[in-house]
Amino acid sequence: MRGKLERVEGKEGPATTVYHIEGGEKLFFFIPGNPGLAEYYVEYLDGIHSRTEGKFEFFCPSHIGFDTSAESVKGYMSQRVYSLDEQIEQKVDLLKQLTADKEREVVIMGHSVGSWMVQRVVVRALKEIPHAQIKLVGLLTPTIQDIALSDKGQLLVKAGQYLTSNPGSLVGRFSQALYWTLPSFALQNVFRLVMKFPPQNALDATLEMISRPNIIQQFIDMGAEEMDRIKEEPGEDISEFWDNNFGYKVWMFFVPKDHWIKEETKAELIEKYSNLDHVVIEETDDANIQHAFCVRNYDIMAEKTTNMINNL
Repeated sequence: MRGKLERVEGKEGPATTVYHIEGGEKLFFFIPGNPGLAEYYVEYLDGIHSRTEGKFEFFCPSHIGFDTSAESVKGYMSQRVYSLDEQIEQKVDLLKQLTADKEREVVIMGHSVGSWMVQRVVVRALKEIPHAQIKLVGLLTPTIQDIALSDKGQLLVKAGQYLTSNPGSLVGRFSQALYWTLPSFALQNVFRLVMKFPPQNALDATLEMISRPNIIQQFIDMGAEEMDRIKEEPGEDISEFWDNNFGYKVWMFFVPKDHWIKEETKAELIEKYSNLDHVVIEETDDANIQHAFCVRNYDIMAEKTTNMINNL
């Protein structure tokens, strides 16, 4: 680990866990997918840092409601679930803090639903954060349109129809029962098998989630909101995001057979934006790279991300 996990207080919201690598004048700001734990992205961000010669400070905040640094919440439920809009507000607040004193070149990227958030953070930054000189926007395996039509989205919608009106609470209480019933070594062995022997950082992040039912609740309920909210692209709230007047490049990265992006949706996005000069669309045919690249394919993605940064 090249950086450290820190607990950062937000001016407008609750504290959250952040993976932070101190570095140069430039800022690399990364927004996770869902589950929104910064811990999942440690190896990926370390890989970029090792390739960029200390030019960037790296800052990856967990979503609010996904704080793993507060020991007091282990094993207990919380009644508070934070919305997508509150997640966006948190990122805007943190970006303001990181660029408050002087102008900084910023690379901002998001994974999965983090890409949807990135679009809205960028639009807000153009209006509210003059010191943030955004140079590159990365949308990695972006669930920015019609997520409910994807394979996993359809399953989630159907599951929601059969569960209670509060599925996050139900699943959270199940994880609470696991946490209080099974010893830690048993949980670790179970999830190592379920996840097909993942890297240790991914396993540790998952165990952090399971030990905190409030995070499970946030994960499930935020996913349900994604199904309702992520439909049209571009949304009315980000109509100017794709304008070629702001000096930044947009990098869209797609993987084959993405279970969170319907093939027709991917084709539509590529057709819609591939003719824009400031948009770079990369569609890999490497079947080893999956939607959750942060779990197993982080080094390949770190190399691709670094190449894109170097081409600015």
